[in-house]
Amino acid sequence: MRGANAPEPHARARESFETYLCGIEQALRPQRRFLVGEDVTIADICFFAELCLFHNERGRRAALEAAGLPFLLDDGFAQAYPLASGHFDRLRAHPAFLPDVVGYLEKIERLREE
Repeated sequence: MRGANAPEPHARARESFETYLCGIEQALRPQRRFLVGEDVTIADICFFAELCLFHNERGRRAALEAAGLPFLLDDGFAQAYPLASGHFDRLRAHPAFLPDVVGYLEKIERLREE
């Protein structure tokens, strides 16, 4: 199998994603509210944008299932990466992000339910 649903690239993407999230977990210890400093920075914006993009795989559910591939941002995300998950949720509710992402993430969640 070739392309976006090939097992090898998917496995490499999963490994890279897990490495990235481990770094985010480390950056948020101990009990930091932002990745750098005391307020939202470009680091938080990039983190949030990346996770929003990973949510897009919800729209590819059928193709991933047909290829036998799991979601990279699966249901175990919050348990495996509690600090990253909490940070994403905080940023999602932050006034700087809220107006721009509500509709986008709601659309993606509807795709997840289909």
